[in-house]
Amino acid sequence: MTVQAQDTHTTDSAFTQIALSAKEKPELRKLALSEVTEQWVLERIALNNRESDELRKLALLRVTDQSVFERISLEQPRRRR
Repeated sequence: MTVQAQDTHTTDSAFTQIALSAKEKPELRKLALSEVTEQWVLERIALNNRESDELRKLALLRVTDQSVFERISLEQPRRRR
């Protein structure tokens, strides 16, 4: 791995840790999430019902796997008409 690749990996890892940490301030998590490129991180946040709606929406904007949307729609309670 080149030095530049190592730096990028370390930075991605730090952003990932912050984005996934419920102990961090929401503003910091949003900033970190905007820098995350790993799909598994975005999917994990998008599928976590305990996350804030705003953070989940930010993650969903960048999710590329359609099955994530299917899983979310299946989790939603059906409305009675």
